[in-house]
Amino acid sequence: MTFLRQPILTLLGHVDHGKTTLADWIRKSKVTQGEAGGITQKISASEINIQELRKTCVLALERMRVDLKIPGLLLVDTPGHEDFTNLRKIGGSLADIAILVIDLNAGIQNQTIEALQILKEYKTPFVIALNKIDSIKGWKSEEICLTDLIAKQRPEVQEELDKKIYELVGNIYQYGFNAEKFDRIQNFGKEVIIVPVSGKTGEGIAELLLYVAGLSQKFLEENLKQEENAQPRISVLEVKEETGLGKVIHGILYQGTIKTGDEILVSTLDGIKINKVKSLWKKQKEEEIRPASALILSCDDAKNAIAGSNIIAVRNKEEEEKEVQELNQELKNIFINTEKEGVLIKTDSLGSIEALSKLLGKQEIPVKSARIGKVTKKDISEATAVKINNPFLGVILAFNTEIEKDAAEEAKINQIKIFDSKVIYNLIEDYKNWKEQIISEERKNAFKQMPLPCKIQFLRGASFRQNNPAVIGVEVLVGQLRKGISLMKEDGTKIATVKEIQKDKEKIDSAKKGEQVAISLEGITIGRQINEGENYITDLTPEQIKLLEEKYLKSLNDDEKILLQEIKKLRVTIVI
Repeated sequence: MTFLRQPILTLLGHVDHGKTTLADWIRKSKVTQGEAGGITQKISASEINIQELRKTCVLALERMRVDLKIPGLLLVDTPGHEDFTNLRKIGGSLADIAILVIDLNAGIQNQTIEALQILKEYKTPFVIALNKIDSIKGWKSEEICLTDLIAKQRPEVQEELDKKIYELVGNIYQYGFNAEKFDRIQNFGKEVIIVPVSGKTGEGIAELLLYVAGLSQKFLEENLKQEENAQPRISVLEVKEETGLGKVIHGILYQGTIKTGDEILVSTLDGIKINKVKSLWKKQKEEEIRPASALILSCDDAKNAIAGSNIIAVRNKEEEEKEVQELNQELKNIFINTEKEGVLIKTDSLGSIEALSKLLGKQEIPVKSARIGKVTKKDISEATAVKINNPFLGVILAFNTEIEKDAAEEAKINQIKIFDSKVIYNLIEDYKNWKEQIISEERKNAFKQMPLPCKIQFLRGASFRQNNPAVIGVEVLVGQLRKGISLMKEDGTKIATVKEIQKDKEKIDSAKKGEQVAISLEGITIGRQINEGENYITDLTPEQIKLLEEKYLKSLNDDEKILLQEIKKLRVTIVI
């Protein structure tokens, strides 16, 4: 026998965009079952009553042409994107659908971009809550259906709201999504719904949740079907200390019915452990819990459970070994430990490793190892070994975790860069910017030493010394004359190396176009190898020409680029 479970809904959004305020409003409203102060609040999950929502505003359901059959929505609203990534089942994300909260005034920010990347990577459908509509100048709040509420606003208020929505539609398109205001949607399967809301006054929230419920019913019904006797599975959100219970597991039961006394398989850093369920809690202590439900579970190895891992209840001893292998394979697929060169990842959970590894893969940044826990001296030693062969990969990316004091000291001694952030997007951007800055500095330093395309003219009447060394006056016609460069005539005849450059009797290292300077040349005599009025150009090797073309072409001006091609052609002629 099958039944429809509650869809699992999560909230994502940039800090200060009102995600917590929105979640608080939902928790306090009559659409949420359960009493304030109950154990459910500690789990930060809310069960949303569909029947109450149905009464609030029927227009949304009529537009979607959906008859709601799902029992409700399970909103998991703990803070941070790590909670989304920890909502994991083996092989993918556990979140059925998400609400992306965006501040009407601030628009798309760093964590919004990260959320969009994560949602796209996990192929999770979502609805946008365009928050803080009450901040629009002249907005009048009223407890009526959202469509009617917007229609009752003054024309300039409606115009300002539309302006903000169109700005968002244009900006979000850049990240690969088509979005539109809820009452202008043409195709619910291809367009992201934007619902204007206020977490402060509650306006639009009923409609927001109805659209989420409608989408879940319309497109996710097959995913929500459950067999009555399905094997119980729990996604571990986090491990916490609870008064009177000690260390317990906060998780989401997404399949099957779990009971007190059930044997379960728990993933720890020391392997898969067999435990018995000591107690279960929802609003209160329960003997059994049905899906989808947020719960607290007490067992012997709760303190060692890995956030983001899965717990499987053992229903059949014959299947136990297969299930242990399944959980071990899950850990093996996520924990990375290779011999190849790559960055090192340290995070707080499996979900964080999985999300960060995927996003790094998109940026073609290789990963050598990925583990859970604090950054230790051992990690610094591993990064130091990588740095010997590749200084850009000998780094550590620490997401939402701590750096041990002795590890920080060791990193300073070995000059190992540790990128530390609670935002995955920032972590990756900081690394990319650091790498680009180092490369840019190296190019600048190398460029300073490079012989550049240069053309000079031996000025008439400027023969200051005939030989040993010859000293002549020249004017720079193209490029930059640098001390130490080799010169040749325009027919390719080699002359000599510039030993010194002087201007106003002062030694200098270089001279720019238009400057007249004196240069000394070893091994030649004026009147034999060189004569007044001649032009000389840089004698570049094929290797130097290639390097300039591949790495430094953008640093050359148009005249220098033209001269470089002339030198290149001359080189080919000389070789032939």
